[in-house]
Amino acid sequence: LLIQGDNPSSNTQIDSDSTRVGLAIIATGTANGSLTGVQQGDLLFVNADPGSGTGYNTIMARANYGTSTVTFYSPGAYLNSSTSSNTTGAGTISYIHCRLMEDQGSPDGSSYGLQVLNTNGEVAFDSRRFKSNYGGLNITNIIERGDLTTNSYTGTVSNITSTISTDITEYVEILNSVSSQVYDAGAPPSFPSFFYRLSEIFIFDRSDSEIKFLGEEMLYVGGSVDTYSLRSNSFPIITAKEFTT
Repeated sequence: LLIQGDNPSSNTQIDSDSTRVGLAIIATGTANGSLTGVQQGDLLFVNADPGSGTGYNTIMARANYGTSTVTFYSPGAYLNSSTSSNTTGAGTISYIHCRLMEDQGSPDGSSYGLQVLNTNGEVAFDSRRFKSNYGGLNITNIIERGDLTTNSYTGTVSNITSTISTDITEYVEILNSVSSQVYDAGAPPSFPSFFYRLSEIFIFDRSDSEIKFLGEEMLYVGGSVDTYSLRSNSFPIITAKEFTT
């Protein structure tokens, strides 16, 4: 079964002759500081657009899947330095919370609908797993790993040229790079020195109406615990918009 848009070059909606799996939106809304109900494997698209004026917001996330909680931070200090523990709580952000249809039960418990499996026997589409008050997700772009290199630590947002999107109303996926283990920085595991990935850092810049890549926060655990920012994306960056019927 193959369902596309109006012409062959349009977005593919369903393709059973592939290994693709479907996504279902399970929640949308706004969050201030943190979001609960997130499990490992979920995708979380966020938008931190300041909304007016010429300001900007920096945004990153740290996940604790043990408590199903994602906490958002605004690490503005990385504009000036590659090493910093200066992260402050982010303000209100908008989000689209998605889950693989394979992992999402039928919201209404219905036994009736259309289900399509892929070549691996995984759920590519299941009409019962869409919640009626949410639309669909339009993936607008995927930036491959290593394709963005930021000229960060300049202290000025306008000098950041690593553009993710020129549409500041888009959402960017923030859990793709987040480690599955997050702990209090004051009590790291007693392992030898290692690097520990925390999150990619994005800038929603109202002055340029762009979403920018600032870096990727890492935690170095050695003689001391320090956070620092890499200049390139080691994971793909996905942008999206919600569409409604």
